[in-house]
This record gives sequence, C-alpha cells and structure tokens, in this order.
Amino acid sequence: MQKKKKHSPANMILGVIGGLAYIALLFLFAWQTWQFVSWLFPDDQLLMKLLTLISFDVCALLFGCIHLFYHFAHRAAKTWIFVAWIFTNILSALASIFFLVIESIFRFHLPINQTTVDIGYAISILALIFDGLILTLWVYLEWEARHPRQDEFADEQDEEPPARQPEKQAVHAHAQQERMFTESQKQSSPLHQPQVETSQASHEGNQNGKQ
Repeated sequence: MQKKKKHSPANMILGVIGGLAYIALLFLFAWQTWQFVSWLFPDDQLLMKLLTLISFDVCALLFGCIHLFYHFAHRAAKTWIFVAWIFTNILSALASIFFLVIESIFRFHLPINQTTVDIGYAISILALIFDGLILTLWVYLEWEARHPRQDEFADEQDEEPPARQPEKQAVHAHAQQERMFTESQKQSSPLHQPQVETSQASHEGNQNGKQ
C-alpha cells in the first residue's frame, strides 16, 4: 500500500501566495512589454506589438500552466515545454528590463533608428515561430503517445513475397515424399525376413519335438 504524504498547511499557504505573486509578476511583465514595444515600434504597427506581447508574456503563462498542470504522456514533450517556458520568461524579463532602463535612466530620451526597429521585428518574429513550433511538437508527441498506431509498412514486412510461397510448398512436398520412400524401404527390407523365417522354423521344431 502506498503511504499518503502529509502536507503541511504552511506549504499550501505559501504555494498559493507564490502562485499569486508569479501571476502578478507576469501581468507586470506583460504591461512593461507592451510599454516597451509601444515605444520601440511605430504607432501603425499594432499587429507587431500584439504578436510580441503574445509570443513573450502570453506564451510564458501558457507554457507554465501546461508544464505544471498537464499530465504528459511523452517525456520529450514535457522537456520541450519546460524549455519554451524558460525561453519565453527570459524574453519577457528582458523586455521589462529594457523598459525600466529606458524609463528610469534615459527618460525615453533615446534615439531610435531603423536598424533597432528591424532587430525588434526579427526577435518578435523568431519568438513567434519558436512558440508555434513548440506547440506543434507538443501536440504531435502527445497525440502519438496516446494514440499508438501500427506502422503502415509493418504488414508488408511480415508477409512473405508471393514468389517464395510455391517454392516453400514444393520443398515441403519433396521432403514428405522422401520420408514416405524411406519408410517404404524399411518395411520392404530383406533384413526383416530371416527373422521371420527363423521364428517359423523354431516354431515347427518345437512342434516336431512334442510329437
């Protein structure tokens, strides 16, 4: 029987406090990320701002919830979700750090050139592609682990080629004919006849002696 683990009430309280603090920190990071991309990207690039917020902070929350509360069927899927969780948290933290530095030190008096904006676009696009690949890999690995299927080519490997089946039948028939021929030779062998004649002669001799 498995022993029930005893949980201290302090563990539950601290766990709830830590979880709420983490969620509040994620919301703070999300707000700082939005402020940062609003300062970095032009005003007409609303889509890039939203995609950056989603690929950084929303995916960090999503990967964290999947890793903590989802029951995995494939070990590699859990590993990749954990890697993505760490990666998106790092991106969100970096965006928050940049925003705090620009706000508190430079007071937003920092020139922005097109190269900086292009680098921001590239990072946001790469982060979005990475998140999409991780989600696709997670769905694929979990589906394959929970719904195993037979290989499409397993039946072709197990079945014998049609050309070999007549050869196998011919070899079996030839072996059976040789076995029958050997048994017939043993039955018709002259070695068995003298024993029969000797036994008959000894039987006749015994009868003559009695007479």
